[in-house]
Amino acid sequence: MNRLPRSNCAGGEVAREIDQNSKLIRLRCIKWGKPEDPSDAAWAAADTKWIPRSYFSLNGHHLEQRKKLHHGKDMPIDITDLVTEGENTLEFTVLTSINDTAHHAYSIGVETVGVATHDSIRGQVTNQNYVPSEKVLAAIQDQLSKSTNDDDDIAVVSDSTLTITLFDPFYQSRFCDIPVRAKSCLHNNCFDLETFLSTRTRKADASVADQWRCPICRGDARPHTLLVDGFVKEICEDLPKRGVGRYEGGCGGEEWEVGAEKGG
Repeated sequence: MNRLPRSNCAGGEVAREIDQNSKLIRLRCIKWGKPEDPSDAAWAAADTKWIPRSYFSLNGHHLEQRKKLHHGKDMPIDITDLVTEGENTLEFTVLTSINDTAHHAYSIGVETVGVATHDSIRGQVTNQNYVPSEKVLAAIQDQLSKSTNDDDDIAVVSDSTLTITLFDPFYQSRFCDIPVRAKSCLHNNCFDLETFLSTRTRKADASVADQWRCPICRGDARPHTLLVDGFVKEICEDLPKRGVGRYEGGCGGEEWEVGAEKGG
C-alpha cells in the first residue's frame, strides 16, 4: 500500500507526488463481444467504453464515469485513493430491460499503472529485450515456409517473399536507429524507439498511460512489450550506404535472396 501515492489538495488543486516505485490503480471497461476473455495485449489496446446506464461504487464510494460527452472519449476511473489494505468491494448496477443483453458484450477490469523514466525504458528494451538477428531470421523463414504449405494438395511453384520497410513511420524519410516492434505485432516492420518514446502525449512531466500503441498496427506497444529487432538493426545500418529504403527477402528452400528498392 505504501507504493500507492495519495492525492493532496494543497492550494486547492488535486496533485500527487510519484516516482518509479509508484503504482496507480484504475477501473476500466471495454466493449468485448467475444466469448473468451481478452488477452493482455487486446485489453491494453482496446478503447475504454462504459456500459450505458451503468453505475459503479468501490467500498461504498460512488465512482463517477468520465464519458465521451465531457472528455472527448470514455476514460478510465482512477481509484487509487479509494483502495484500502485487505478486502475491497466493487459493486455495479446496469439499468436495462429483462430481455436486453447488450451489457454482456463488455469486459470490466481493475489494472495497475506503473511509472518509468525515459532512460530506464530505453535501457530495459535495448539490454533485456534484444532479439538477435539469427533468431529473427529463423522466425521469418518459418513464417514464409508455413505460407507455402498451408494446403498440402496445392503445389506451390513460386517462392514466398517478404518486404520490410526500413523508414521510421513517424518521419517516412529516416531509418530507425533502434528498430523496435511489440511482442503482439504480426508484422516485421519496425519503428524507432527514441522517436516513439519522445512523441507520447504528455501531461506535465508524465506521458499519458493510454498512448502506448504501435504506430503501424495500433496494437499494444507498452514499454515492457517492445523488442529490438536485431536483423532489421543490421539492415538499417548497412542499406543506407547504398541509398535504399526497403528490404526484400525471399525464401527458396534454405537460400535467401536480397533485393532493394530505392527509398523516397
